[in-house]
Amino acid sequence: MDPTGGSRQSYVEDCQVCCKPNVLDVRWDGEAYTIRAELES
Repeated sequence: MDPTGGSRQSYVEDCQVCCKPNVLDVRWDGEAYTIRAELES
């Protein structure tokens, strides 16, 4: 997560097992991170 990118960021990263792209949604609420991953459509 880029500290200058804001409290909500997302990026695509390929799965290390199957090489399919995953979208990672990262949120910071000031106390904790929430990370969600889903297959890119």
